[in-house]
Amino acid sequence: MQHFRSVLLLSSLRTLGPRWLRIAIQVVVDFIRGIPPLVPIAFIYFALPGFGLTLSEFWTGGVALSLIAACYIVEIVRASLESLDRGQTEAALSIGMTDAMALRFILLPQAVTRMLTRLIQYMQGFTDVWFATSAQVARHVTHLITTSTP
Repeated sequence: MQHFRSVLLLSSLRTLGPRWLRIAIQVVVDFIRGIPPLVPIAFIYFALPGFGLTLSEFWTGGVALSLIAACYIVEIVRASLESLDRGQTEAALSIGMTDAMALRFILLPQAVTRMLTRLIQYMQGFTDVWFATSAQVARHVTHLITTSTP
C-alpha cells in the first residue's frame, strides 16, 4: 500500500506540481521506462556497493523491479488524471478547494475507474512473465536433478 501511495504522490506531482518538478519526474520516469530492465538491476547490484550500500541478489532484483514497475504505474495514473475534463479541476477550485482537496475528493475517484483497466492489464503482464519464468526454472531444476543423480 505504501508503494501505491508514493506512486500516487509522484503522479500527482507529475500532473499538478511545479514545472521544474514535473520535468524532473518526467525525465526520470522516461529514462527508466526506456532502458532494459537488466540495466537498473546491474546498476543496483554493481554500482551501489561503491556508495556503501550492498544488497543481496534477492533485494537487488526486488528494488530494481519495484522501481521499474513504479515508473510504469506513475505513467498510468498520470494519463488517467490528465484524461479527465479540465472543468472538473476548475469547478473544484472555484468552490474553494485546494489542489490537494480537488485531487483527493474530485479527480482521483474519477481517475480510478479509468486507471483500473490499465493497471489490471499491466499486472497481468507481470503474472504472465512470472509463470513463463517459473516454468523455465522448474524445467532447468528438473534437468539438473535428473542429470546429477547417479
